[in-house]
Amino acid sequence: MLGRLGDATLAELQVPNSSSQALADLRARAENIRELAGDFNLNAFVNRICEYQGKVTDIEGLAGFAVSKPSKNWIDSDLDKASIKLAEYAQNFNKSEAFARVKGRPDKRHAMAVVVGVGGRPAPLLDEFDVTDTELENVQKVLSELRKVLNKQQTARRSVILAALAELSAEIIRSDDTDQAEQEQAVVR
Repeated sequence: MLGRLGDATLAELQVPNSSSQALADLRARAENIRELAGDFNLNAFVNRICEYQGKVTDIEGLAGFAVSKPSKNWIDSDLDKASIKLAEYAQNFNKSEAFARVKGRPDKRHAMAVVVGVGGRPAPLLDEFDVTDTELENVQKVLSELRKVLNKQQTARRSVILAALAELSAEIIRSDDTDQAEQEQAVVR
């Protein structure tokens, strides 16, 4: 149960996996916003994330902090409460990162959004997401490959290239929405 709670917390913190590199990036993100928010509980959460190594004792400490009880005093519903509280802290952690620059700290995340109106849909497709500093290297690799392909399309008008990118973005958003709906269906079952 603690393992699932740890995985859910990492997912809320938008950590791609529990590799040592991903956890090191998370700790660096936490260090960047340490003592930023002025909220004692959020600061306590951030301080714990600064030390997070992915061990069972780490998630047990986070859960105990979230429910204000040591694990030996937990009842069944405490893990449910911890899950919700940790998700709340994680979202506030993510929001705090967006304001790090206000205190003169470097941005460790880059917020982006894609809005695409295609296929006669009454509402456009929208996806908002963050990219970490570590992921920017991969972004540049993908961008380099896309440029190579697009450079071969020299006769294509600007609007055709942008339309192709919009269609591709829409496909990616739709497939992510489908994957998410399937995951939600699996949870219901």
